[in-house]
Amino acid sequence: MARKRQKVDVATIGELLINNARVLKLLARYDEAEARLNRAEMMARTAEGPTRELNVLAEKTSLFYISGKLEEGLALAQRVRDTAEADDKILAGVWNTMGNIYLRQCRFQPAEECFNQAR
Repeated sequence: MARKRQKVDVATIGELLINNARVLKLLARYDEAEARLNRAEMMARTAEGPTRELNVLAEKTSLFYISGKLEEGLALAQRVRDTAEADDKILAGVWNTMGNIYLRQCRFQPAEECFNQAR
């Protein structure tokens, strides 16, 4: 019996790339995870719109934090935070990641401020 092929849209491919990057992040394969997120970002930028792109960028901030790219993560998180299209869920995640980065840098006052904003 032949299997019916389903069409996969750009949004589904983008979500699959994000999910794959999350798995790679858990496996500590950070370079591969970043490559997947770069592809998802490119797809979101060209076909899906600013909200999806911000979601990918927020995911990248988390990757940069966990992989030790603290300054890159902080800069990207601040960029996402300052974007008008960012919704509450994205902002909460980005504030939390910023707080974790500051905490890792032993910058306790900014970390506390970020964690308060994430609530």
